[in-house]
Amino acid sequence: MKNVVKERNRGLTSEEARQSRERHGANTLPEAKHKSFIRAFLENLADPVIRILLGALAVNLFFVFRGGDIIETVGIAISVFLATLISTLSERGSEAAFRRLEEECSRSSYRVRRDGELAKIPIEEIVVGDVIKVNAGEQIPADSFVIDGSLRLDQSMLTGESIPRDIVAGDTVYGGSINRSGFITVKATKVGEGTLLANIIKMVEEASGSKAPIAKLADK
Repeated sequence: MKNVVKERNRGLTSEEARQSRERHGANTLPEAKHKSFIRAFLENLADPVIRILLGALAVNLFFVFRGGDIIETVGIAISVFLATLISTLSERGSEAAFRRLEEECSRSSYRVRRDGELAKIPIEEIVVGDVIKVNAGEQIPADSFVIDGSLRLDQSMLTGESIPRDIVAGDTVYGGSINRSGFITVKATKVGEGTLLANIIKMVEEASGSKAPIAKLADK
């Protein structure tokens, strides 16, 4: 049993890490495509609800030219503007949160077992198969399998759930979540663009805004 645990915790050699990086890629998130506020505002005008309001506005404008009530038309126009503005501001807020997360992650470094010894390396150098030590207060650097230890895991950036989960050896943890308490050893199973966080970033860019697809990604 001791030999099994030792083998599981031995980590990678430098050569194995190089091969893993070639096979699975580096631990870097996809670069987000940032849209200007005007472009985002115009794109949000295509929202189904906004399009219905625009249709109603067009009909009212037709009747205004025939002596209709201009006050109702102005009210619809204001509703269209406010609904589109709120949607755009919400979208920009989500993008800003992910940018902050990306910047914070890029400055992190972790203790990883390489060549039989613990070495501190930048987060982008972590590869699939790396055995990583994660302290309380640190983010999980990649989608990983918990080898040893237990923790309270904050996944609010991924799922929106504010209550931390209890995680023990054998569970899966996702990059971008935060170790609120405990000390754990994990083995990276997915890095960079293969992680759940990377897929969520892509979904945000596609303006899905749905929690269901995120939940399905977590079950993979």
